[in-house]
Amino acid sequence: MTKKNIVVYCGCHPGNNSIFSKVAEDVGTLIAKKGHNLIYGGGKSGLMGIVANSAMKSKGFVTGVIPEVFVKKEQAHYELQKLFIVKNLSQRKEYFLKHGDIFIILPGGLGTLEELADTASYIRTYKDCLENYPIYVLNINGFYDPLLKLFETYTQYSFIPRNEWANIIFCNSVEELNIHISKFENN
Repeated sequence: MTKKNIVVYCGCHPGNNSIFSKVAEDVGTLIAKKGHNLIYGGGKSGLMGIVANSAMKSKGFVTGVIPEVFVKKEQAHYELQKLFIVKNLSQRKEYFLKHGDIFIILPGGLGTLEELADTASYIRTYKDCLENYPIYVLNINGFYDPLLKLFETYTQYSFIPRNEWANIIFCNSVEELNIHISKFENN
């Protein structure tokens, strides 16, 4: 198995349900135990900090990429194996897209939603085979049910054909996520 770079998009806040923190912890552990690298937004706060700390605790390699404007606001995580401080959000997203093999979406806010949209659009536009760049949306407690409905609506009204979001896979648990990652590893 080839080591993969797994980009995780998630909130710089923990949310108001402890299940989100538990899932972030489990995802960080999963990435490390599978021998992959974690790449994420570089913050120490919220779900971002939890996923990074969990991966490092499980002996995983973690790279953070944080824009200058967020260094204090999101508390840059200086304990990471690698931390890049970049000029702006565009440079951060560029790094994620250049280095990511797999993308995981945890609960988050507008930034997380923007990263998902940018990643999906970039892969659709610039990559030859969508299935080679999976985006796993962790739909914990139905958090992303409205997003799934939105994608289905895009398809219903012929704005996005279903095959153009075939690489976006909604998972309802970390166990289901693990199954999908294992299938991807074996292809």
